[in-house]
Amino acid sequence: MKPKIARWLCFLPGMFLSLVAVSGDIAYISGNDADTVRFNHVATNAFLKGTDLVEAISAGNEALAHTQDKQRASALRQLIATFYTFAGRYDLAAQMYPVMSQSGKIATVAKKGGVFRFEDAASAIAAMAKDRRAVFINENHGAPITRLLPIELLPMLRAEGYQYLALETLNRAEASDAHGCLHLMDKQLCQRGYARDTVDTGIYSHDPVYGVLIRQAIALGFHLVAYDEFDVGSDQARDAAEARNLADVYKKDPRAKMLVVAGFDHVAKEDTDMGAVFKRVTQIDPLSVDQTELLGGDPSLWGVGGDIPKSRASVVFKGRDVVSTRPGAMDVSVYRPPYASERSRADWLTLDGLRTAVIVPNACPSYPCLLEARRSGEPGSVPEDRIYLDREGEALLYLSPGNYVLARQTTGGTSTRTIFVRRRVPTTRPERVVVR
Repeated sequence: MKPKIARWLCFLPGMFLSLVAVSGDIAYISGNDADTVRFNHVATNAFLKGTDLVEAISAGNEALAHTQDKQRASALRQLIATFYTFAGRYDLAAQMYPVMSQSGKIATVAKKGGVFRFEDAASAIAAMAKDRRAVFINENHGAPITRLLPIELLPMLRAEGYQYLALETLNRAEASDAHGCLHLMDKQLCQRGYARDTVDTGIYSHDPVYGVLIRQAIALGFHLVAYDEFDVGSDQARDAAEARNLADVYKKDPRAKMLVVAGFDHVAKEDTDMGAVFKRVTQIDPLSVDQTELLGGDPSLWGVGGDIPKSRASVVFKGRDVVSTRPGAMDVSVYRPPYASERSRADWLTLDGLRTAVIVPNACPSYPCLLEARRSGEPGSVPEDRIYLDREGEALLYLSPGNYVLARQTTGGTSTRTIFVRRRVPTTRPERVVVR
């Protein structure tokens, strides 16, 4: 089943940006009742200004509890899940976001027989991309673990001559290039080096993991590209506009090599999907990589024998052939075994050693509480990490070494402290920091 519901969410947060002033409330869900008015107000602030995140979660859950309409409930669940990803509650996001069963896909492939071989996804994709001009890789917006593979790919693709990174999250402006980056609403992003926690940078980039992806790309010298279009009326028109915007990069730079990150089916090379339109317009065949259909599938479904991975994402081979659950539409299907979303067990949040687990004792004076750690000297940035705490206890953050300003938001207001993270070495014991 093609995940069209999830693609609709990809369209939803930004669809009103060109129609409603930033100072107004966006109608993410329709209605004039008190629950709806409250939700739209705080959701607007969360998406556009990076504020009222806890209130948006609370208002969304309250509105969800009061609705009987299935379509409205689906929209609310996806929006609430997105807010949970911004707040570092990947466990709650996983519970809210639509579940797309992978067992059938794996079982169908496994029934064809033969011995499967599994290779590290980043290394295998980088090798396939060596002689390509473009790599299109998708993500599941409700599962930020799918942002880990693009982070791993960045240095490998940079070594293969890739200079551009096009991100669906970035908000687009028809403006001249700024500091080597193309069509960014946030014109200072590539000079500043990090994402801001506002709509100027983007929507999904409120998620700290996405913030790391952007920071790493800029540090490696990638030119960021904003290519998404919202005010176009339909998925088909949106895909076509996105493809044209990506094609323009190659018109300006005929030697361009680009990594494109998008949601779900946009990267597919069939029908009117962005990948298909891009291929027709440019005559460039992108390497299309799917991370969504085999995400979290049980290893036992592959059958017995073979070195089936228990943790890392893999490209699956049968003999010399790459396995794809949708041949022709997707060139590569990435298999990621079951993974933890609850952060005390989610080792993937170290992002392959870029961050270390840090315990913050006595994290908040009261609860619920939103704990945000921003690098010193970067006010207004997307936090290196943040966590929404709904009960008393220690907080576990994932941070790179350095100095941080720790903001603690509760119903009583916001207070700040400073912390210092010492190391970035693999360890089974989180670092316990001193809050000053």
